[in-house]
Amino acid sequence: MRSVSKVLILSIIGVPFISIAADEGALPVTNDLSTDIATIVNNIVGGLKVTPEVISASITGIANNVIQPINANLGAAGAAIQQNHEGLSAANTEIAAAKGRLDRQQQFDQVTGVTLEANRQRLAAHQAEIAAANANLGAAGAAIQQNHEGLSAANTEIAAAKGRLDRQQQFDQITGVTLEVHRQQLEELNNTVNTSNAKVVQNLSGRMDYLQEWQGMANNRINDLERVTAENRKVSSRGIAGVAAMANIPTPMDGGLSLGIGYGYYDNQNAFAVGASKYFETGVAIKGGVSLTGKYAVVGAGASFSFK
Repeated sequence: MRSVSKVLILSIIGVPFISIAADEGALPVTNDLSTDIATIVNNIVGGLKVTPEVISASITGIANNVIQPINANLGAAGAAIQQNHEGLSAANTEIAAAKGRLDRQQQFDQVTGVTLEANRQRLAAHQAEIAAANANLGAAGAAIQQNHEGLSAANTEIAAAKGRLDRQQQFDQITGVTLEVHRQQLEELNNTVNTSNAKVVQNLSGRMDYLQEWQGMANNRINDLERVTAENRKVSSRGIAGVAAMANIPTPMDGGLSLGIGYGYYDNQNAFAVGASKYFETGVAIKGGVSLTGKYAVVGAGASFSFK
């Protein structure tokens, strides 16, 4: 009867027969959820070869090997999350089917009692945890999709900013070339102006030198003219003084001969003169004199006829 029930349950589950010895202390722990559930059912149908503690450990192993890796892999992205989601959906389907089959095996409740019900409740709780994990995976997938869309928008903005930067660099390059051309033109203009100014300054300097030379010559001429004028004034003054000296020599009486000296002064110049005069009875008179005026001499002579 046990073998028939066992084969019937296994054929319903659709998994291969797994035989476990009665003296085996524990069940093997695998990552295949279908294999673990089939193993539990085989042992229950086969005569309760395992204890409730072993069944609990198996269910705990299912939770540890399925739920915890699912929670640990919540941060995975893209294809890995989708693959885990599909695997969990399949596991959820299989667990629901196993729960249904266990419910149909209520005739074993008299043997398993409260333990089987507790295990069923634990399976239901794990199913709720798996459903919550699926919901978390869905939320994580939505967040990843949102992040992907945000990254796509950021990439678009970065591309647009890069385009603006490229255009700005081109503008800066063109502006830099234009500024360099203007700077060179200003430098050339400045050099031209400096050269022209240097030539103008040089020409003006030459003209100033020429004017200064002429000014010096004019000053020398003026000085010479002033010196000559002063010298001529002195000579003239001396001559006038000499004439005054000769004019003041006394004239003799009729028939007499006279020798005399005279002194003259004019414009701070002094002169002495000597002269002689003769008066003839016939009415003719002659007179002559010399005035000494420095390095120049003033000579004068004259004659007269008197009518009686």
